Formats: sequence, structure tokens, C-alpha cells
Amino acid sequence: MQTFKYLQETLQSSSEVLYFKTIGNTHQYYDFITYDYFILMLFEKGNGLNVMDEVSYKINPFQMHLYFPEQTLFYQLSPDAIVHEIHISNELFRLVSQHLKHSFAYYKKNPVINLTPEVFSKIVKECIGIRDELSMELGIQQIIKYRLHIISMMISREIYDHLPGNDGQPPLLLKKFLKLVILHHKENRSVTFYSEQLGITSNYLTILCRKYYSSTATAVINGEVIQGIKSYLANTRIPIKEIALEYSFYEMSTFSSFFKKHTGMPPSGYREKHFVSRTLI
Repeated sequence: MQTFKYLQETLQSSSEVLYFKTIGNTHQYYDFITYDYFILMLFEKGNGLNVMDEVSYKINPFQMHLYFPEQTLFYQLSPDAIVHEIHISNELFRLVSQHLKHSFAYYKKNPVINLTPEVFSKIVKECIGIRDELSMELGIQQIIKYRLHIISMMISREIYDHLPGNDGQPPLLLKKFLKLVILHHKENRSVTFYSEQLGITSNYLTILCRKYYSSTATAVINGEVIQGIKSYLANTRIPIKEIALEYSFYEMSTFSSFFKKHTGMPPSGYREKHFVSRTLI
């Protein structure tokens, strides 16, 4: 497995995010490789083949491909290819990914998104902005972080607009579900609440989530809650007790148990580790 640390050492860089631009087919993955970090690939021109976890995807212009840590990767490009890549360390990716609104399982199952030239240009513009900021001797870390957040939110929006479906009805229900979760996850973590709002049974909502997100309705709701709590812990100094109340946890023990169950560490431990790491770029 190739590590981000190895990449940093090779490039003599301490940055937690790196930008690469490939022109032509000089840079190829000739064998299956596994990485311990996230890679965003934007194919501006050319074609080829990208194989992730032994699933082949055709490369075409204006496509975005998402590679998650510990997947296998292999791709070949045509001589006229132009590719923009953002490589993000796993530690930083855990912070940035709080803006990805769908489960990782869904993204891994649907890693390729066809973009309009306009949307593609907007995402590339943010990538170029990261490159320019990294090249400055006194590059502002917070600007880089904001650009990564913008990119992750744009990815979520594009996934949202490309939800699969035969007659359109299941994706429409799921879009409404996601909107409701975003609006009400702080005070409502019950699947029943959302299914009643949608006029369907809790069981059917879970079936839809399993089919399109490879997840359960409960996991989608809890994922939104956890990502929101992570954001508060990593980016603010708001007391943990106040964060718990913000998310309708009235007992600290319940809040701590819930957070630890989904992250493997207590809220205080997460803040101690990630509030400092937010300055790492």
C-alpha cells in the first residue's frame, strides 16, 4: 500500500493536500495499487480506462472519479488526456468528508459522475485555487480548507442530482428524505418521524436507502448527526455539553456513548485530536 507519508517524502512536502495535473499518457498506473488516502480525479480531456476495486469504468471528458482509501486502483490514459487530481491525507479527509451527504458505500458503488462543462470548470477552478495557495510561501491554510469544503459540497450536490431510478419516484422520495434529514436531524433521529413526513412506512424507507445508498435509513440520519457534531468539535470552542443539547441529547452519558459508538472515541478525545489537526495542510 502506498501511503500519503511516502508521497510527502517523495515530493519533500509537509502538505496534507496535494494537486497534480497530468497531460498525456506519461503518468500511468500499470498495476493495481492501493493507497491509504483519498483521490479526486477530474478528466478534462481524452479517454481511457479506470479500474477501481476490479470494476472497470470508461474515462471520458468532463468526468469526476472518486477514489477512497484502501481501494485498488489502475488506470490508463490516451495521449491527449488532461487530468486534474487532488490527493488528500486520510486524516484531513475525515474532516473534509463531513460535507459529503451520502454514505461512503454509496460513493464507492457510484464513483463516476458525468458533469456538465460548467460544473466541471467550477470544480477545477477550486482545485487550481488550492494549487495556487499551496505554491505561495505564506499560503493561507484556512483558504485551502474552505476550497476543499466547497468541492465536497459540490460533489454531494452532483450525486444528489444523479440519483438512479427507473421512474424517478424512488429518487424523488430519497431527495425529500435527505432534505428533511438536513432540516431536522438535530431534533429528530427517529426513522418513523421521516417516514411519516414522506407518507411511507419506515420499512419502505429503509428498503429505498439500502437499494440506492447501500445503507439504512437510521445510518443516513445518524451519519448526518455525527458529521454535524464532528464539525462543531473540530471547528469551534463551543462546550461539549452545549453541543449535546444542540443535538437534543439531554444526558452527557448518552451523548458520549452515541458519539463513541460511531467514531470509536469520546467527544473530548475527538476534539483534542482534530481541533489541532485542522491547521494541518
